[in-house]
Amino acid sequence: MFEFGKTLGVFINIGIAVLIVWVQFFIPDVGIRNFGELNFFEKIIFVWGLTGAFVLWLWMSSNLLTNKNVSGKIVWGICLLIFNWIAAVFYFWTVYLKNNNRIPNK
Repeated sequence: MFEFGKTLGVFINIGIAVLIVWVQFFIPDVGIRNFGELNFFEKIIFVWGLTGAFVLWLWMSSNLLTNKNVSGKIVWGICLLIFNWIAAVFYFWTVYLKNNNRIPNK
């Protein structure tokens, strides 16, 4: 059966990984170039990565607000507000997967 959350998580992780690789290898200088100077392939990867990062952040923020089994909600909430998608990736791997029994407890 199709699991929306699991499939969405895979696409989001792929999008963020592609964005990170693209930023490191296809932008040689540290400064941010103008979006209009990017070629078509770079624009697609950039938009896909940013969309994936935003959806992951929104998904983890809503999980934080609705899940009652999360310890340190205030700290996670502040981290998600300040560090956005980077904190969402950490939240996904440390809290979300653990609470949904996708990582075995040791």
